[in-house]
Amino acid sequence: MRRVFLQRGEIAGLLRGALLGHATSLRRILGARRAGRIGSTLALGAAALAIPPADLAWPLLAHLVLSILGPRYATPSAGIGARQYQRIALWALAATLALSLPHRLMLQLGVGLEGGAVPVLAVLCAHLALWNGLREDLSA
Repeated sequence: MRRVFLQRGEIAGLLRGALLGHATSLRRILGARRAGRIGSTLALGAAALAIPPADLAWPLLAHLVLSILGPRYATPSAGIGARQYQRIALWALAATLALSLPHRLMLQLGVGLEGGAVPVLAVLCAHLALWNGLREDLSA
């Protein structure tokens, strides 16, 4: 019997798979029920923890622009639409923002780059990883 809903134990593997662009993980994110809700919750939680409120505008703007341009220019051969791209992008964004969480802790200690450079780089890395994973057709 096919599993429709995401299981709690597979979330970490799907985050890793979205970050690395594994086609199996990307298909699971697209096919599972409530994957969009879970991905958006994870992305918002990671953004709240990893990005200081004063530096939130640039990473969100970068994600918005890349989310609009991604389905049109970077992944035309993947066979997915804009909504499916958005769903996968939230999972990849949650993974990269979680990886940039130590930078926020370093900022609180007074060590690290000021401004929103690291979160913007995290957003760029998320979309680059996603574009790399979507080079192949996911319908297989």
